[in-house]
Amino acid sequence: MVEFFTKRPKLGFSHIASAMTEGGMNIDLQTILEEANREDRFDDFDVPEDLLQRPMSIDHVSIVSDFISPRESYILFLELGLKETIIEGEEVNCLNIKEQITTLLKLWIKVEGEAATVRKLLQAMAECDMKIQDLVMSSEENI
Repeated sequence: MVEFFTKRPKLGFSHIASAMTEGGMNIDLQTILEEANREDRFDDFDVPEDLLQRPMSIDHVSIVSDFISPRESYILFLELGLKETIIEGEEVNCLNIKEQITTLLKLWIKVEGEAATVRKLLQAMAECDMKIQDLVMSSEENI
């Protein structure tokens, strides 16, 4: 799916969902993402379990946001469980993509609370084919 969006950068989930609905397909992107089979994708490098279990905090947002690909940020926040309407609302409200990513990360942490862990974030980023190795190294030092 990431490859699809890379080839069509101006096309978003809302466009696809709308076209699918018009074509008679009943879809719920959030349900699809929630039911996706999740597994740790950290086999290529050693990630301490205590780091993966650690809850994220607002203090971590400035560190983490630098490692989130703007192109895949929409998909990432869907993977993290935020609703399309919330993500799209921040697209309108924020001045730039960096502010949008920061705002949505803070919102995810606030909504999820202690359940917003490093593991959840890394899994979602890996699902979006984002490079997580640099974030893991930075996390070990800063989170």
